[in-house]
Amino acid sequence: VNVVEWNEGLYEKQLIERTMDACRGHVDVVIDFGTTSRSLHRSMQCLSKGGVVFVMKDVADRLLPKFSRRAEELQIKLKPVELGSLEQLNELVELVASGAIEPPPHTVYPAEEAMDVVHKLCHSQIQGRAILRFYPAD
Repeated sequence: VNVVEWNEGLYEKQLIERTMDACRGHVDVVIDFGTTSRSLHRSMQCLSKGGVVFVMKDVADRLLPKFSRRAEELQIKLKPVELGSLEQLNELVELVASGAIEPPPHTVYPAEEAMDVVHKLCHSQIQGRAILRFYPAD
């Protein structure tokens, strides 16, 4: 399983290329719970034929009519998913805590390296999330 974080500050082409590079080609499933027209369009471009994009039901009602024809042309599916419950979130946290599933990778960097970190992120040289650590000024 490959998890690719889409930083909205990047251009569409870069985001699609980053996804295709990380996954070594088109993907079968995209879970797009921050769904906007922009992210749904991007998700659809990353899918292989027969692939599925899962979107939250509340935005699916608004976006699926706009994208259903294009989905048919690409031979992909757009599927709405109901919002999860607190119980499901607790189960997910337990699965991560037990090591049954792994969260997306992250690396912590000192704030002084911010310029270098941003450069590396823009060139897909950092996998997962980059977190800047700021120390209190004493």
